Amino acid sequence: YNHNVSLNICEGQSIILEGAPRSTSGVYTDLLTSISGCDSTVVTTLTVYPVDTSSSAQTVAIGDSVMVGGSYQTTSGVYTDVFTSINNCDSVHITTLDFVPPQRYFAFTGNANYSSSLVYPETGDEYTTFNFEVTYYDTTGALPPYGFPRTILDYEGNGQYNNAKDRTIVMSQADPTDQDPRDGKVYLASINSLEVGMNYLTYGINPIIATVCYSVSINTINSKLKDLGSFAITLLSLMFIGIPAIIYVFSTDFLQIMQSDPGAWRSLGYVSILGVVGTSVAVILFNYLIKTSGSLFAASVTYIVPVIALIWGVVDGEDVGVTHVFGMAAILLGVYLVNRKGSPAERIRKNTA
Repeated sequence: YNHNVSLNICEGQSIILEGAPRSTSGVYTDLLTSISGCDSTVVTTLTVYPVDTSSSAQTVAIGDSVMVGGSYQTTSGVYTDVFTSINNCDSVHITTLDFVPPQRYFAFTGNANYSSSLVYPETGDEYTTFNFEVTYYDTTGALPPYGFPRTILDYEGNGQYNNAKDRTIVMSQADPTDQDPRDGKVYLASINSLEVGMNYLTYGINPIIATVCYSVSINTINSKLKDLGSFAITLLSLMFIGIPAIIYVFSTDFLQIMQSDPGAWRSLGYVSILGVVGTSVAVILFNYLIKTSGSLFAASVTYIVPVIALIWGVVDGEDVGVTHVFGMAAILLGVYLVNRKGSPAERIRKNTA
């Protein structure tokens, strides 16, 4: 008997033909003896398909990613992808990735107060000097053009930088002898006497509104809600504000953040502690203070809050000026005058008791 057989294998594979492993294309003849003693000839045509191997190299800016090796890669290295071709043989592609910084970019200097910001302080008034620091990089070693880099202040916040009150500050070299920006070159700038902008106006009005709300709330509790306990008053007030607050929270991306951000639950825990201790318990005690000491004394206690805030600012390393100290002294003096014996406030408390 004569048999003709065609076989296909991939490069790197082998098959036993003519009594030995074969891994190259060709025609191979095997003589076999059947059970009846007759010879049987098998002629095998072997085709070896090559495995396609290709390679490429990519230079990628740090911060980008490339899909190779079965996932998105963000670090330099050699990655291999294996594909199956039409002949069921693997096709191998080798990619060499080299992640480099962008040709020209800025970064925080990392100095004190500038590890995550390029300006310090971030808030102030017309007497505040604002300082700017930034590190400039250029992987080609080229220095920035004359007049750059610049700090541009958008007074109106409208995204246009040529309005009358906008400011453009040309930054200066921290070290003029450093002429190689490949490893970073620091630039500095500072400015003061800035006109108070709309943001400052908004922040100035908010405390005034809060003060008015405090006075209305305190006097309403003292005169209209005497029969209600401190806990009941607190529960009602937080319930009224809680309902719209919950509606607002769920109209944002709150649920998505809670599911995707690994630190979200810890942050929510801290906010919950602040809400229970810093708001609920504090409001209960404050309402109790109104009932036992009167609205005038309770109101004067609230003016201690800015003093505590100023102390925390000093602990946190913020700048404290003469105006802050005089303001704190004025607050403490006002609290003393209101609550001292024989003061008009004392007579008012006696008459209303």
